Amino acid sequence: MRILFIRTTALTESKWQQAFHRTGHSVDYFTDLFSGDRALALIPYCAVMIEMPPQDIHVIQMLSRWRSKGVKTPVMILSHERLAARRVAVINAGADDCVEVPPDPEELLARIRAIVRRGYAITSSRLHCGDIAFDTTTREIFVGEKLVRLTARETALLEIFMMHGRRTLSKNYLVEKIYSWQKGIGSNVVEVFVSGLRKKLGRHVIRTVSGQGYMLTGNSEKDDE
Repeated sequence: MRILFIRTTALTESKWQQAFHRTGHSVDYFTDLFSGDRALALIPYCAVMIEMPPQDIHVIQMLSRWRSKGVKTPVMILSHERLAARRVAVINAGADDCVEVPPDPEELLARIRAIVRRGYAITSSRLHCGDIAFDTTTREIFVGEKLVRLTARETALLEIFMMHGRRTLSKNYLVEKIYSWQKGIGSNVVEVFVSGLRKKLGRHVIRTVSGQGYMLTGNSEKDDE
């Protein structure tokens, strides 16, 4: 997943940042609401995290504006606010969840995954498509009953495919969903990871749709020798 993080203070990030990167997620950082707002208008982020200082009203105003404009991207608030009424106001303004700073890394990951699933109307943490099963909590992937080992980036790409079911996804969309601006990437990076998924999950598991992109089929059957 690619996540937008708007941070407003010197929040210690090492532990939760390591947790996100370890699971193949990318994070774009901005230090002000205006820049984050512009980034969200350009990139189809999987989720947004916003650090909210005490007594802040600007985050609430921006959330209300996003929701009134029809922005549906899930939003997680990292709050320095200790008053429950203020946290309630953030939820009412359109945030999907709110945790106190500093967040536990694993809890933050779990909550982010939960609000993203809700955005796709997915209730279970275990995703299925054909022969493929993906446990988003443990990050384990199965083909039938067989556990398959993927790299962190291959796992992140498969998660995007499975969140969208059997929809055709363009190459540009996939790049925007998994890579941050801070990462230099090659022009064929999607092809490389799709090739890796096919080798490990089955040649027909992802179909190339000419001129449009790729579609997850869930068919892990190999060609006859």
